[in-house]
Amino acid sequence: MANWREKMKAATHGEVSREGLDPYRAAGAGVYEYVLEVDSLRKQSPNSPNLQAAMLAGWVAFALQVMGDEMLDADAVLDPSTAHYVPRITAAQVAAFYQEVQGWMARGMAAKANPSYRLDVPVPAALPPWMVVEPCPHAHLRALRQAAGRLRDQTEVVTAGFDAAGLDSHARDLVAQGSAEAASAADYANSLWGATSGPPPPQMHEAIEGNLKRAAAGYFYLGQLLAMPSLADVPQPASQVQPGAQPEGPRSFIQTIMQSYPQMGQRRGGMGMAIGGGILGAVLGEAVAGQIFGGGGGWGGG
Repeated sequence: MANWREKMKAATHGEVSREGLDPYRAAGAGVYEYVLEVDSLRKQSPNSPNLQAAMLAGWVAFALQVMGDEMLDADAVLDPSTAHYVPRITAAQVAAFYQEVQGWMARGMAAKANPSYRLDVPVPAALPPWMVVEPCPHAHLRALRQAAGRLRDQTEVVTAGFDAAGLDSHARDLVAQGSAEAASAADYANSLWGATSGPPPPQMHEAIEGNLKRAAAGYFYLGQLLAMPSLADVPQPASQVQPGAQPEGPRSFIQTIMQSYPQMGQRRGGMGMAIGGGILGAVLGEAVAGQIFGGGGGWGGG
């Protein structure tokens, strides 16, 4: 429980209590055990539709829980004197992640238990909105770095055990491309940060933030593709090239996902209201939550 000194310091820094987030963190902790069970399914019947649905749903729940947990942990480690508080932008981001964990866990467990189960929502699942604030607080930037790093570690474990032998060349190529691009973005962000254990140079904040978000989004979608390789088999939209204009170059992995599935463009509508009236409304209050989401946010494509 926070003492009065911690409350005063947090108030000075504009931070809010995380007591409305911690119960969701505890409730979602079972996803870590579940994802280990799901990994074993990958070796048994990787082509079974219901088990692919179980793996995809489990991955989405895991990724969202990991990113929320790591962001809370990173903030507490950075400043233990306000361990019970987080920047408002971090609270908003963690709430956006935790909001959907239970729904995806329920889908994963149902798919695992029912051989005829089919997902009731379009996939791939869209990444919740990125919260945007300028300048980005150091605590939030470090939290984002921790979240992207943890997600990278798990994605690389899954990728190492991925059997691409039975897939068509497009699926194999897209997995390879997604892995390379996400790793490149993460490595570049870490290089910009430098070897210091403290904050990075202020002029590097925007570039670091953008690359970390691209890395996290890449791993989020890559994990879904690894679970359900048929997601790579989407019609490639025809390139709209005006007469006399140069044709477009190759699309990035995230661009391919974002432009191939209509739910990605539809995700923005209503998201702020859903979160503002749920976890985030409880943490920050309805008025503050409305201000955050009313200001807009970045999306899964970085």
